[in-house]
Parts: sequence; structure tokens; C-alpha cells
Amino acid sequence: MVGPVPKFDYAAAKAALYADFPHLFWQRQIPQSSMSYGPAIGPGWYPIIRELCVRITKAIDVEDLTDPKATKWGFAQIKEKYGELRIYGPRDGEGGPIYEAYEWAEEEASKTCEVCGRAGDMQVSSRGWYATTCQPCADENNNSD
Repeated sequence: MVGPVPKFDYAAAKAALYADFPHLFWQRQIPQSSMSYGPAIGPGWYPIIRELCVRITKAIDVEDLTDPKATKWGFAQIKEKYGELRIYGPRDGEGGPIYEAYEWAEEEASKTCEVCGRAGDMQVSSRGWYATTCQPCADENNNSD
């Protein structure tokens, strides 16, 4: 039996991403931007986003993260849609390191429970909602309908 998922502190998780990767989250300061709300994902995918940020930052390879060479890679939106991770922002073309980082994150999320971070896959709730979850989290969601 899997225990309950601990309460996730979204504010702290977002603050940590913003502090560690300001060059990627600068659009959060624009009220009209979708990033002003932060990543619209469940707690299980936050480690994937953190690793994505690390990979992009390594690929940028600049000392000053306020340099336009770094900030041009800022995210426009990060969200879940139809059970999949969607990341909107500039990419460097197929096969490039930033493109590959995006592909890695989207693939990793497709097999990671968005709720708890354990192994998961695409599930459809009794109400027809798509989500990438593990079976215990899917069962919990269906029981709360």
C-alpha cells in the first residue's frame, strides 16, 4: 500500500526555481504572460523542470545569466495539457542541446506521475480527464469524483 502524498509547497518550489534560474523565468514578471502564474503542473513534475533548467543553463554556457544570450531562452509557459507536459519557449533547432533538453523533459514526464513523481503513465479518469499518474494516484482521483 502506498501512503498519502505529502503536502507540496508550490510557493517554495516556484521561489527556488525563480532564484536558481532567473534567466529562464524572467517572463513571470510580466502580468500578461502565462509565466506570471508559474509552472501549471503537479508536484511530481517539478524535479523534471528543475533538471530541464540545469540542462538549458549548461547549454547556454554564459557567465552572466542576465546576458541577452541567456535570457532569450526564457520560458513562455509550462503546463500540463491532455496529460502531457507542455513547455513553450524558444528552442535551438532539432538536434540542438536545448531542443534535446525539452524533448527529454517531455519524454520523462510521459512516464512520471504528475502528482507524486513515481513511475506513471497516461490515465483517463472516470470523468474523461487525461493525466499522467501512477495507479494509486489515479485511483485516488477517481474516488474523489
